[in-house]
Amino acid sequence: MAIESFLVDLCTVARYVDRDEYGDKLFGPSEVVRCRHERGTTQIRDADGDTRASTDSLATVVAIGQNDRVWLPGRNTDDVSEATSPISVRNARSSDGRRLSLHMTYF
Repeated sequence: MAIESFLVDLCTVARYVDRDEYGDKLFGPSEVVRCRHERGTTQIRDADGDTRASTDSLATVVAIGQNDRVWLPGRNTDDVSEATSPISVRNARSSDGRRLSLHMTYF
């Protein structure tokens, strides 16, 4: 069974492109991505190595960048204030340590 069959939710991702002359982030057009959305608090390490609480996670077959803007399933994509940015992004690994073609993103 293909992993995509487990990705039953949809999220929207706007990719980080650059910063404007004022230092504000610029994003490309948004795209809808199949995902598996899980709610629940877990402790993770962020990009700086600090322990943080994550309340949402997404599993996707496409990578979501650390600076991308993400609307979790059910959020209003017309409202930028409902978007969030990842706390941590990683590749999923099998039990023997091999990298899988599955990306985990924590919010």
